[in-house]
Formats: sequence, structure tokens, C-alpha cells
Amino acid sequence: MILVGANKNQTPPRREEAVQEPLLPTRTPTQPSNEVHDLSLDECSTPFPFRRPSRRLSKRARRRCHLVAFIASLGFFVCFVFPALRTEVARYKDNRHIPIPEEIVLTRCANIMSGYGRCFGQFDVDMDSAYFLARGALASGTVVVTQSDASRHLSSKMAKVTVHAVAEDPRFFNYLQVCEFKERASARAGVGIFTVPWRPRLDGHFRISIELPASMEAPLSAGEVAFDMPNFSHTFGPLWDVHFDQLNLFTSEQPIAADLLSARRASLRTSNAPIKGLFLTSGDINLQTANSFIDVNLDIYDPQLPQGASGRPGVEATLKTTNGYIQAFTNLTSRDGLHGCFSIEASTSRRKVFLDVTGAPSNATLHVDASTSCNMVDVKTHKNFEGGFKLEALSPFREVHDTSRRDEKTGQGRLRQIWEYYRGTFLHEGAVSWGKSNQLGGHVHLRAPMGGTKLTL
Repeated sequence: MILVGANKNQTPPRREEAVQEPLLPTRTPTQPSNEVHDLSLDECSTPFPFRRPSRRLSKRARRRCHLVAFIASLGFFVCFVFPALRTEVARYKDNRHIPIPEEIVLTRCANIMSGYGRCFGQFDVDMDSAYFLARGALASGTVVVTQSDASRHLSSKMAKVTVHAVAEDPRFFNYLQVCEFKERASARAGVGIFTVPWRPRLDGHFRISIELPASMEAPLSAGEVAFDMPNFSHTFGPLWDVHFDQLNLFTSEQPIAADLLSARRASLRTSNAPIKGLFLTSGDINLQTANSFIDVNLDIYDPQLPQGASGRPGVEATLKTTNGYIQAFTNLTSRDGLHGCFSIEASTSRRKVFLDVTGAPSNATLHVDASTSCNMVDVKTHKNFEGGFKLEALSPFREVHDTSRRDEKTGQGRLRQIWEYYRGTFLHEGAVSWGKSNQLGGHVHLRAPMGGTKLTL
């Protein structure tokens, strides 16, 4: 009893306060954890951890954009700012040094004659191996090639070259030279215009007149002639009695025109300017420009006799441009009048191609390859064409016209037959033959992926 009373008067022991547990689970670094973390309660600094990779990607994109901007700025400085600064420095120093190409040697330079239209004199150039050259920022003008009515010397091939220059300010003539030269590695000689590589604030214009002599032998046979004259337009008069063995012409920003030009091989190139005229060739001809049109008449002659091999190389005509139309009327002839091997290639972009083969030998082999990107390709073959054809364009924009079924090859009363090998959505293949022919050597290939094709047989 006493114990009971004692317990009743004794104060109860104080209850220890419970320690509040943390909301997030904690663990030591050495303690393994098998718990699955909740993203909403993760110890990440941001509530959406998937934003970190997106931020890294954005930083990479910014760095790449900065790199591209730096490269573009550097290119702009190198291409535009640095040349302009160099020109201004040259103007300030009035640098009159005229660089001469290392591959040539100057033999005689013309003296400047007085007058408003300065004449640099006349030169005699052998047309067996003539070379005309222009270098420098002030070299621009026109080149006119004509033929004299009378021969200055019997059986002479010396052409008379006259150089004129017109400038409002006479100081223009202090920055140029007109000289005869010879090549170091060959026997070619010619006339060149050399100016300073920078452009003073002076305007001038050159005119080069090349007068070929009349020959007792018709036609006058010229050798290898080359023109390397950027920024010069070239005009060939009606050279009825002149035949070039090989003609190489290069210019830029200026047109090429020929009233009548005859050559065994010819290569004429320009840019941002047209090529037009009448060309007679007995070998390969190459006409190239850019951002302009080609409008020519071609008379192609195959001088080789048939050798029985259908795959022998023939005469090739190449017409190439961009952003300009191509129009060519072609007449094909051969040595025997019956055979011949010819190849015509024409390509442009975003403009039309029109080829018309007006005539050809009865047994000629013709290969045509014409293409454009998003316009029309229209090709007319000669009536005696025999071979395969291939048209690449959408089905509604492909046309094949048969205009002649009469036998104009041998007069034996045969009919022309047209086969179609395949006709699909983007392709149409077939062949043309006279009677039962086992050898179809010719071929026509027309391509216009985003345009139309038309073949007239």
C-alpha cells in the first residue's frame, strides 16, 4: 500500500519529444540505395532536368552561328574590302608598274601618238601562229577581224594589226603598254595590251582592228590563232576566203559575233554575254557562255571517209550555257555525200533548247544530247534519221511527231517504222528505222526533268 501511495504522489517521467524526421530521405555516400527517385523530389537544381540538354544544344547552335558569321565577314573582307584598300593605296602611291606575264618576252612596244584618239601604231603578225593577249584592269574594248580586198604580198599570211585607244584624260596612257611579244616555250608571236592591275579613276577604250590579207589561193589558210582578251568583244566580219586551222578564243563580260567564220577546230568561250553568228567547221566546235543565250547557224563537214566502224569518232558540236536559251540551225555534210558521223550536245538551265538539223547525208549517223532543267527541249532531226531515241520528262509533256514516212534514203519504196520500247511516267524510249535495218547507229537523248520534250522526226 505504501508503494502505491508513493507512486501516486510521484510525478510521472517527462516524455521525450520525438525527433522530427526530414521530408527527403538521406543516405550516406557509402550507403547503397535501392529507392526509386521521384522527379518532383529529386535533388536536381531545376524541377525540369530535360532542359539541360536543350540549353547545351542552343549554346552549340550559337557558337556555330558565330563561326559562320565570322567566316562570312572574313570572306567579305578578303573579297571586297582588301582589294578596295589595295586599290586606294595604289592610287595614293600612283604605282605605274605594269606586270608582264613570265611566259612571254616583249620585242617591241609602240610609241604613243598625239591626238584625242591615240593610235599606238600598226603591227604585222604572222597568222600561222598568232596570239593576242590583254592583261590589266584598264584593258577593255573591241576586237574586229576583217579581210582586205587586195593582197599586200603574194602568198603572204601577215595580218595588219592596228590598235587605237580613246580616253578623255591623257593621263590614261601613262598606265599601259601596247607591245609585240613572243612566247618563251613556243614560236607563237602576237600583240598584247598590258595595263596596271589596279584601276585609276580614268576611263578609256581600246579598238583592235585585225585585217587579214587576201590570198591568191582561195581560201587563205591560217594556222593556230588564239585570243585571250577578257573584257573585249569580238566581231568577225564575213571571212569568205579565210579558213583557220584552229581558233581558240576566251573573253568575259562581252559578246562574240561572227558574220561568217570558218575553222577546222574552234573553241569560243565567254560569260554574261551572248554568242551568235554563222560558223563553218570541219572538226569539233565548242561554244560556251553563262547567263546569256547562244543563237547560231552551224555548217558541219565530216572530212573522213567511212571506215566500216560504226563507233568511230565523228565531228562534235558542243553548245553550253546557263540561264539562257539555245537555238541552233545545223546543216551536216560529208566528204562522199552519203555517210558521216556527227554529234551535237546542247545544255542549259531554266531556258529553252531548240535544235533543227536541216539537212544531212542519207546514211549519216547522228547523235544528239540536249537538256535543260525547267523548260522545253525541242529537237528536229533530218528526214533520213535512223536510230534510237530517249525522252526524259513527265508523261503529259512528251511529244514524238512523225512528219515523213516516205523513203528518202534509197528510193526503194520502204516505209519508216517507229518502235516504242518503254513508255513510263518519266521515260519514253523507242527507235526509228527504214525497213528492216539491223544497224541503228544514231541516237537522240532529250532531258527536261521539270519541263517538256518534243522530238520531230
